[in-house]
Amino acid sequence: AKIAKTCPNLKKLGLAWCTRISDKSVQVMKEYLDKLCDLDLSLTGVTDESCNLLSSMDSLVRLNLDATDTTDAGIQTIVRGNKSIQKLSIRFIGDLTMTTLKLLAQRDEKLSAILEMSKCADVPGVMADSILSQLTKRGTVMDSTKTNEMQLN
Repeated sequence: AKIAKTCPNLKKLGLAWCTRISDKSVQVMKEYLDKLCDLDLSLTGVTDESCNLLSSMDSLVRLNLDATDTTDAGIQTIVRGNKSIQKLSIRFIGDLTMTTLKLLAQRDEKLSAILEMSKCADVPGVMADSILSQLTKRGTVMDSTKTNEMQLN
C-alpha cells in the first residue's frame, strides 16, 4: 500500500512470488496507480475478486497472472472488460475452457496471451485447431505438449 500511495506515477510493478499480495492489495493499486502499464502478479494470492478490479484498470497493457488463484471465470472477466491489455500471461490457471479460448481469439489483434494448454479442460480437438490457429497467428504462446495432442485429435 505504501508504494501505491507514494508512487502514483509508477508504470511497471513486479510482485511475483510476493505471497502477501492479495485482492486487497490490487484494490489499493487500482485506487492509486492509474498510470500502471505493466503488472506482474504471478504466484501471488490474488483471486477472481482481483480480476474484477483488473478488468477496469484501463492503463494496463501487460498483465501476468501465472499460477494465481484466479479461475477461468476471472480470466473471462478480464478479457471481456479490459480492452487495453495487449499481453496476458495465464499459465497454470486451472481448467481454462473453450469459452475463454474463444474470447481470447475474438479479441482485437493487439492481444496476445501466454497460456498452458494442459490446463484447458473442455477443448475438443477439432474446435481447438481453429482457435489455436487464430491465437498462434497473433503471437499467443501455448506452453505445453498438449497443444500437439489437441491438434492431432
